[in-house]
Amino acid sequence: MLLAKNRIALTDMMDTIRKFLKDRKLKLCAEKTKIIVFNKHGNKKKETWMHGNGRVERLRRYNVLST
Repeated sequence: MLLAKNRIALTDMMDTIRKFLKDRKLKLCAEKTKIIVFNKHGNKKKETWMHGNGRVERLRRYNVLST
């Protein structure tokens, strides 16, 4: 989980993860990766998030499952 105050900070974190994975010859599965944006304006902006060549899906809500 990455938590950031703004898009720039999150993009920097994603770049760090990208480098970490590349150095270790690992890949992030963009299909299983999701982004949720919390803000005062109700997520009205239509932003596209990418990781490498894959688009990362943006969720409007999520469910927490407990065991």
